[in-house]
Amino acid sequence: MSWLILVLVGAVVGALLGVVGAGGGIVAVPALMLLGGASAAQASALSLAAVLAGALVGLLGRRGGGADQAVDWRSVVGFLAAGIPAAAWGASTAPLLPDAVLTWMLLAILLVALWRQLAGLRAKRVAARERAAAMVGAGGAGAEGDPSAPADRAPSCPQDEDPEAFPVSCWINRLAVGGVVGYLTGLLGVGGGFLIVPALTVLLGLSMRRAASTSLAIIAGTSISGVVTHLLAGNDALGADYPVQALILAGATAVVALIGARLSTGLSESLTKTVFLVAVSVAILALAAKAALGL
Repeated sequence: MSWLILVLVGAVVGALLGVVGAGGGIVAVPALMLLGGASAAQASALSLAAVLAGALVGLLGRRGGGADQAVDWRSVVGFLAAGIPAAAWGASTAPLLPDAVLTWMLLAILLVALWRQLAGLRAKRVAARERAAAMVGAGGAGAEGDPSAPADRAPSCPQDEDPEAFPVSCWINRLAVGGVVGYLTGLLGVGGGFLIVPALTVLLGLSMRRAASTSLAIIAGTSISGVVTHLLAGNDALGADYPVQALILAGATAVVALIGARLSTGLSESLTKTVFLVAVSVAILALAAKAALGL
């Protein structure tokens, strides 16, 4: 595989992880398969190395970004408790499945992720219109002056640092999502940010920026588990050049992720969401073309 392709893919992965905290792996895997001619197993293993590097550097780059970018370590612990062993299981399963199965699985996951994000944006637009109509009807009193005015749906888990105020069901949510994300990380080489970020914002009520930082920490943990599993397995299908290719890809990812993380402090939340949606859409189109044309 050409080093230029590895550098270009690494730059895209780093930009997505640094700015959005998600989307790197779901773009890297189809890009490596389409542009680099890698098998699904090879692309998965390479992607994990790049996602790990990008997540670590992106997380470091967000230090000092303020409270709105602070990592929710309680969520990190909950996600990784189930995510780390699940990622090891997924990585050991990947070489046993045909490329076609892995490709269709990834495409299905991408479609679900895109649908969830678009549905969330639509719901927010509807809520905003309802609030505006309520304000007009109340003579400008607004939602605070009219108890019947519609409000944002409260998250299922409160953001309260008091453990006693945090329901057990919220820990179950973290463990369940963490297990699913971890398995997909090891199996398909995706960081899982496209699932983690919506879970953190919708279920746990984190802001997009704080969810992005928390997502990076979770991605780093699950990716380490997957990479270590691949290295210990010594799978010949990855090729003799895997360590060198992984280093080139990870290096490009790390450099761009650091730049992206620094730039993210000045970006609006709406822009980061747009970047995330565009990345997922591009990945879907590329992977659908591969599956349809049998590339």
